[in-house]
Amino acid sequence: MVAKKKATDDGLGAWASTIDVDATKQLLDEIGTTQGLPWLKVESSDTKYIPNLVRVCPKRPEWTHPYQITPVHYLGPQNRMVICPKEAVSGECPVCVQSWIFFEADNKKAAGQLRSKFRTFLNVVKINKDGSLAEEKIFVLGLNQMQFSGKRGAKFDLDEEGDLPLFEFFKKYGDLSHVETGRNLIIKAKKDTSNPNQDF
Repeated sequence: MVAKKKATDDGLGAWASTIDVDATKQLLDEIGTTQGLPWLKVESSDTKYIPNLVRVCPKRPEWTHPYQITPVHYLGPQNRMVICPKEAVSGECPVCVQSWIFFEADNKKAAGQLRSKFRTFLNVVKINKDGSLAEEKIFVLGLNQMQFSGKRGAKFDLDEEGDLPLFEFFKKYGDLSHVETGRNLIIKAKKDTSNPNQDF
């Protein structure tokens, strides 16, 4: 099932992924299983940024781009990700309904916790400083909206690459996953003291 969203005015229209609900559900089901692809656990520190060297893999056959942008909810004590059918334009979403009920009841914290978030997935490999493979294994890198596309409406200095969200690198250099013309990436991660489950 493929659900298409309209192009937006923030520059993402030309690159935005078609939301392939079935393909993304398969990916989410794979993550965390012994047979599936593991999450990329970035190295981070409480006090300083730790560089993590990765290379974006060529796109999965069922994907339109090397990345997959998907609206998800985080549910349950384990924060399991489930696709939001409402945002994916494929049907009504009971989680969104419950979020709205909480909002109408002035429980904005609960409403915010249930609100859908856009998550971007990429296949990556770890690399060494010389560009060689660090591990013979493919990982899934998951980025939130700020990490991938940045704050909506923000203007970025393309020369200050340390401050650019990943999407700006795609716009600047083209397909980062291309075998010959792609680029290695350095992800600098630091623990988020306000959210122990979130780095970068």
